[in-house]
Amino acid sequence: EATAARLRAQGHTVLGADLASAGVHLFDPLTVQVNHFGAVATPEGLRPLLAAGTDPRALVVSSLTAVHPHDPAIADAALAAPEQIAPLLDFLTSPENTHVTGQIVFIDGGADATLRGEGAW
Repeated sequence: EATAARLRAQGHTVLGADLASAGVHLFDPLTVQVNHFGAVATPEGLRPLLAAGTDPRALVVSSLTAVHPHDPAIADAALAAPEQIAPLLDFLTSPENTHVTGQIVFIDGGADATLRGEGAW
């Protein structure tokens, strides 16, 4: 809420925020507060600013470590590079995207499906 209030007070009309887990990545309540509630509260707080725009868009990006423990081997494998992810983010926030809303889109080379296994489905 504080982030949204400060950005509105400063007159921002375009927002790019990188929470990057705020350096928190343990399985504890603080991690949940930062990663989940922060990702929800920031767009909610910015709703008036977004509504005032001509093409309001919001996109929350997470990483594999939000749902799986950090594994250095997976991180070192660089499952996706920014050049592979950027086109998807560009499309999701573009005026051409008229039908993809409220979805979780995995762009991880199949890592989530592999790590969760067949039992998840």
